[in-house]
Amino acid sequence: VSVLYWECHAVSLSRWERSKQATMAAHLNWRAFKFFEPELVQKGTKLDDLEITAATCGRNHVYLGDALGNVTVVERSSMKPWTFNAYAGAVTHLRIPRSNRNVLFTIGDENTNDTVVIRTWDLDQRRGSTADVANLRWSSEFRIFDTKHPSPIPMPLRINYNSDVKITFRGGTEDTTFGTSESLTSPVTGFDVSDDLQHMALALTDSRILMVRGELDRERAPLKKHSLTSRHPEGALTFVGFPKLRDGPGGPNAAFHVLLFAVYEDVTVAFPIPPRNKDLSGGVDDRAFEIPRRIGAARD
Repeated sequence: VSVLYWECHAVSLSRWERSKQATMAAHLNWRAFKFFEPELVQKGTKLDDLEITAATCGRNHVYLGDALGNVTVVERSSMKPWTFNAYAGAVTHLRIPRSNRNVLFTIGDENTNDTVVIRTWDLDQRRGSTADVANLRWSSEFRIFDTKHPSPIPMPLRINYNSDVKITFRGGTEDTTFGTSESLTSPVTGFDVSDDLQHMALALTDSRILMVRGELDRERAPLKKHSLTSRHPEGALTFVGFPKLRDGPGGPNAAFHVLLFAVYEDVTVAFPIPPRNKDLSGGVDDRAFEIPRRIGAARD
């Protein structure tokens, strides 16, 4: 198994100010890893029956969301799974931030009129329990879209290849059951949370980035939403992510607090996001830098 990925280390504020292109492209390289040892899931196990719709990993665990709204947590060494229910509909996105808190962020759908529901889960609620099924309650919950602010047109996230398991997606005007060669859709194409749990970015199908700022893991904490758009020719928006800052987040008087990278069809853009006490209504001065669009070009 060969895995090729783009390694990008965010740099300090001083470097950012000294050089635009050199800073944004600092320490960029392609690496191929061939030391993975894949192991097939055994037939008849709990994992074999899952219709997986989302996945992430972190803190020595793998997290799997499924079409029934459940999240299955698998410990790396024992491979023993446990499950909790997160939604009535499908789980579409999962994220574990690099934080000292054991918090999982999920996006899913409750019903036809209640889609893109974001929830945070304190996984330490299960501490000391050995049950296969946990009864967790979300720590915070918020919705991005409503009748006043409708979501953009959803697009396919994945194909359902298992003809034995049907996916019921509650995200349109009516419930739809998907079988073989049908798609699970969402208006969210990318999703990430900053290490300090104060910034969340959602990539949308209309090429906008929706930034949510506040104490994301606190119930009923005041949150602010901002829409970011790039000033560069971009095409479709496919990915957003907060890299780990080498020098840690900037202070309250720094020019930026965290960096947000956005990958479009034609360009990769970095948004320097200021601290939460600074207004984003005037927009963010995004900076673009080129990355080889094809793996073959990168290898050459």
